[in-house]
Amino acid sequence: VPHKIHKLLQYRFVLAFILGFLLDYLMLGIFLGFELIEVRRPWNSPAKVLQSTMFSLYATAMMVIIRVGMAGYGLILCHMHYTYPRCYGSKMKRIVYEFPIHFSLLCTILSVSIASSWLYAYFVDPAEGHYYQLLGCASGIIYFSTQHGLTLQRFPLPIVRFGLFESILHMWPLLNSSQIDALKPTLILTMIFWPCMENIFNGLKRVVLEPRIFLRGWLVNSLILAKLNMSQELFGLVMQRQLPLTIELRCQDTGKDICLQSMIEEYIKHLLCKIKKQPVDEMKPSYRLFLPISIALDSTHLYGFRMLAAREFYAEMSGSLWIKLFDLEDMRNTSAYWEELREVLHKIINDFLVKMDSCLDTGPRAQICDLLKRPKGIRSLIKPQGLCYCQLKRQTPRTSSLICSLKDYFSERFHFFTGNFFKSFPNLYDSLFEIDELAKLNHVLQCGEPLVWILQGLVCICARSLKEDRFGIVQRDLPWVFEVLINVEGKLMAAAEVPVQTERGNGKLCPSHKLLMLATNRCLFRMLKTFGPHLDFIVTEQTLWENLNRRMENLN
Repeated sequence: VPHKIHKLLQYRFVLAFILGFLLDYLMLGIFLGFELIEVRRPWNSPAKVLQSTMFSLYATAMMVIIRVGMAGYGLILCHMHYTYPRCYGSKMKRIVYEFPIHFSLLCTILSVSIASSWLYAYFVDPAEGHYYQLLGCASGIIYFSTQHGLTLQRFPLPIVRFGLFESILHMWPLLNSSQIDALKPTLILTMIFWPCMENIFNGLKRVVLEPRIFLRGWLVNSLILAKLNMSQELFGLVMQRQLPLTIELRCQDTGKDICLQSMIEEYIKHLLCKIKKQPVDEMKPSYRLFLPISIALDSTHLYGFRMLAAREFYAEMSGSLWIKLFDLEDMRNTSAYWEELREVLHKIINDFLVKMDSCLDTGPRAQICDLLKRPKGIRSLIKPQGLCYCQLKRQTPRTSSLICSLKDYFSERFHFFTGNFFKSFPNLYDSLFEIDELAKLNHVLQCGEPLVWILQGLVCICARSLKEDRFGIVQRDLPWVFEVLINVEGKLMAAAEVPVQTERGNGKLCPSHKLLMLATNRCLFRMLKTFGPHLDFIVTEQTLWENLNRRMENLN
């Protein structure tokens, strides 16, 4: 991971952590405002709330515990977002790999919810402490089952860009939805807890005659659910903020090292200039938080970041940033920016095409092997081969050490017992261990989903260069762009025929295939609409020219 991207993500995580810290105190203030308010002397309530939050040793200690759990929850969310998709051959492999992540999510969510319930229970009657702890545990389980469940989700891409504080204000409807989600579980737990702790009639009598118990429990459950929902939204909002992209060469990207102190100092300087009504542009910034487009798109180890960078690349190429690609500084450096960006795009697209070739080449081989399978009573057409390695290993005497022998023995026992257990449920066994022949192809399509935005950004550059590229820097690369789009479309069309060829009833391509197909068709349509009348002067290869002319005839 490049150093600048690492520091940028680290800064954003710290910012989300600080905002979550303020959110914890806000939720605690809402609870104490409901609990400590006095109708006769309302002016004493703010003082009590401040004394119980800012100047309370117990509240500070519990806040530290809650923040540690929330930091772990945020790290797991970021890990889920930035890791590349994995290739699972069966459902069992997916379960084995995702189980530690699900378990870590559940532990961190329960730690936050139970610690929050302990914090709220400190300010009420001690006899009701176990009731609020049970509510905190229930709210954590409810949140985990509704928001995460059995699937690992990434942060969604923002549809509309707002300011940070405007986006935070738009999250407040989550409090209303949390109140609705918390009503039913709170009512059920209240009707079960108090009759079990006391006599049935005394418990029901207490619930009916003291409705404040139910209302307080509902408030606690609602605040915990709202805190968890808002924390997830905060991490997604901050980590998916607009990237500060710029067009620079990698050799020119020599700024100061990124640290939080320099960012705070820079922010304070800009704030003081605004207060004094001084022009901010006159200041020479001591810190620059800019990221070159080539570095952002070439982040091969961060899937979520590359997806965001591809989306921002398309947005910036549709805006005004792309003009710097064709600035003429000197005769030797005419197209340095474009050449570097073109190399990065060529690498990304070529890697996708190579991986698609490796997946599509294995399809006919598997089909031929299926055709040559020998039915019962018919002599095999394939020459019998020697014994496999596993059979030779069983026949040869073991000469390994005692540790290897014990390892083989326990592994055989484990597979024997687990196999017998799953075979007692044949439908479950088939569904868990069934091999998905399209797993590798779907994995390549999912990894290539950033091309949905990268191809459209590339086509935007080409389309706008027709009128605004004064020096014709992109003109010599237009045949390459047409060839790339045709090749990507051909691989996607070949992938669409794979499930039909293998005759798999449960074989289905992932949604990334449809997105890539729509983006490729849109790019081809725009390129033909823009450069269709000039194809004779752009394309020199005969096969490509005939293909594009047929498409132009269909469009006309």
